[in-house]
Amino acid sequence: VDVTFTEPIYSSATASGEIEAADFALSITGGTATLQSTEPTSIVANGNTYTLGFTLIGTADGKEVLKVLPVSNSIYDGGGNAASTSQSTNNTKNLFDKAGPKIIKTTLAADNKSADVTFDENVFSTSTSSGKLDKNDYNLTVSGGSANISSATPLTSVESGGNKFKLTFTVTGSPDGNEVLTILPVKSSIYDTHGNASPTIQSNNTSNLQDIVAPTIDSLSISSDNDIVEVAFNEDVFGKGDATTKLDTSDFVYSLSGGSATLSKNYPSSVTGTGTGKKITLGVLLSGLPDGSEIITVLPADSAVFDRKGNVAKTTQSNNTTRLMDKVIPYFKKTSLSPSNSEVNVTFSEKVYAKTNSTGVLDTADFVFTLTGGTAKLVKAYPDSITSTENTYNLKLKLDGVPDGSETLVFAPKENAIFDSSGNPASTTQLNNSLNLYDKAPPIISDLNLAADNSTLNITFNESVYSKADGTGDLEKSDFVFSLVGGQATLTTPFATSITKSSKTYTVGVGIKGEPNGNELLTV
Repeated sequence: VDVTFTEPIYSSATASGEIEAADFALSITGGTATLQSTEPTSIVANGNTYTLGFTLIGTADGKEVLKVLPVSNSIYDGGGNAASTSQSTNNTKNLFDKAGPKIIKTTLAADNKSADVTFDENVFSTSTSSGKLDKNDYNLTVSGGSANISSATPLTSVESGGNKFKLTFTVTGSPDGNEVLTILPVKSSIYDTHGNASPTIQSNNTSNLQDIVAPTIDSLSISSDNDIVEVAFNEDVFGKGDATTKLDTSDFVYSLSGGSATLSKNYPSSVTGTGTGKKITLGVLLSGLPDGSEIITVLPADSAVFDRKGNVAKTTQSNNTTRLMDKVIPYFKKTSLSPSNSEVNVTFSEKVYAKTNSTGVLDTADFVFTLTGGTAKLVKAYPDSITSTENTYNLKLKLDGVPDGSETLVFAPKENAIFDSSGNPASTTQLNNSLNLYDKAPPIISDLNLAADNSTLNITFNESVYSKADGTGDLEKSDFVFSLVGGQATLTTPFATSITKSSKTYTVGVGIKGEPNGNELLTV
């Protein structure tokens, strides 16, 4: 800075001595730049004019006022008068503006479609203080959140006063309010009246996008007992747009499709936890036992669920369904016994496993046999072997003795041995698990009674008998064969001469020749 005095000056009152840098005190007020030192860094004299050097910290924006004052009792005129330290005129000067224009304010529109940018001074597109800015003079970026912008270049740039501009752009995706929009001048594109380019590093040039997207359900999960469903939203939700009111049971609607269970209520039985936040826990009341094919759907009630900004959740959602847990235990759907009594076929209601994690093949130790009544006995109280086809299991049966048909075979899963895909254990108490063995014992004559005159014989069987293997047909005379040994009488025919029936007893005629003496033995 050049400082010119009204007369020659000296460093002593005797009109002698050269002026030094230390004889001046510098100060700056206003602006952004400051002095590194209040003492000039250099001094050059040229008559009554002194050029003082100094060093700045920061870049001057033109608002800085530089003041130069003599140090007390350091500068004198030829008459020995000291220069005043309280100069009031001609000792100040604004620094030249060397800082490019800065953004001092960025305001985003409520619809996320434009932003107002305000500079600290009038700006131009050239360094000669001319030319209007256009959209290509700006660079836009978005960080954070879930939304973005379609282009780094604004759609339009509209000036509304030499230092104010409206930039328009298109947002893609759904802003959640965490997106930060940053606006920067393109390098060497925006200038002030002094030809200073706007820096590409700025402050006051960001703004969060407005959260204008309604809260949505991200996922549902059901508890193992089907009594609680957890609803996870993409953001914190509330019962009103005040960001404080808790949700309650009237704020959600249920529906259930498929399966065997039904809803006792089409709304939550409870809202547990805080009733606010991203995850909401809702009670579920069911009628009937779920088989795992039921699908529960959870929806916000109309104008009932809000985010912090007051956006209301829609009554149409995705990611808002889940299957109920299967609570129907596997059971014997169908059972049958082979005619040979050698195997039992058991068809389960669903696919079953030996372990709770849907793995493992059933073996003979997973079933229990009991046999009561009749004449046959079990060699083993479990299957002798086991094979399967899909849900049907063939259980081999090993018997001791010949079944007479009055034996009752009971077969059941062993406790905690058979499971469905949901880990539900088959009960040891089943329906369709009791079968009578097939009668494999031939009929036997249980009683013979000969008439006193030897003309007829009552033959009683231990069970009903037939002339055909399919349990039909009446017996005929030719179905019996007689023989007679000893004594003196003989048979006229080895077959019955007549036949009648009463229940299990058949009365047949016996043809005798001669007079029996009682030593004859008749065999049927």
